[in-house]
Amino acid sequence: LPAVPEDELTLEILDRQGQVLRSLSSQKEEPQAPSPWRRFMTGPTPSRQLATETGLNRYVWNLRLADASIAEDAVLWGSARGPKVPPGTYQARLSVGETTITTDFEILGDPRLATSVAEYQQQFELAKNTWEALSESHRALETARDVRQQIADLAARLQAEQEDEEIATAAQLSQDALTAIENKIYQSSSESSQDVLNFPPQLDNQLLGLLGVVSSGNTAPTAGAIQRYEDLRAELEAVQTELREVLATQVLAFTDLVENKQVPAIIVPTL
Repeated sequence: LPAVPEDELTLEILDRQGQVLRSLSSQKEEPQAPSPWRRFMTGPTPSRQLATETGLNRYVWNLRLADASIAEDAVLWGSARGPKVPPGTYQARLSVGETTITTDFEILGDPRLATSVAEYQQQFELAKNTWEALSESHRALETARDVRQQIADLAARLQAEQEDEEIATAAQLSQDALTAIENKIYQSSSESSQDVLNFPPQLDNQLLGLLGVVSSGNTAPTAGAIQRYEDLRAELEAVQTELREVLATQVLAFTDLVENKQVPAIIVPTL
């Protein structure tokens, strides 16, 4: 760079079909999945933001997709790193201001291995599906937590202003249903990295464990790994359906009850 650019500089990695696999920026740090184990073992991790110093800058891609989307306070055992892409042709696209530069490059398999391109692709596809399911599980987790907290905050303010048993009961039913969903997705008893030895892993950590198994080695996934993914995928879809039903019934009933009682949007404390 002749000078530090004022505009955002981005680096995108694309596959042969032009789909963006990884996107990095000079102005936004790429999200990183929380890992108490990694912090304990390795300490702080390097920045995931592109350098834009005058002169030559370097970024080394680890051949992986970005981390799975994990709740910031999650305590899980295993790595939520994105799966490593298979051998093939890729592109790097560097953009700043009105300037865009694109170059092709090739990723090669280990020449000492007999793994075929098709087997690498099968491994990547299952790892990617598991990685996406893990992110989906935590999006559902954060939705359940967010809605539950909103209900708890509103109910607490309403009760402080005037006790209403009907609202309190409806609020508690919704919160209990959302907590039950959270506990199917995440082991809420875990508070430190070693707690995973004391409490059984829930859906998210089972997906994380499967991701580690599928990503290990350089070979096509086993029939057992494929079957386990299908089992966990079905379990995730059942939890997602349950969450949608709770939002459409109990949570909606609580919202309607509050509206029918004409509760003010802003409750001003007594001076």
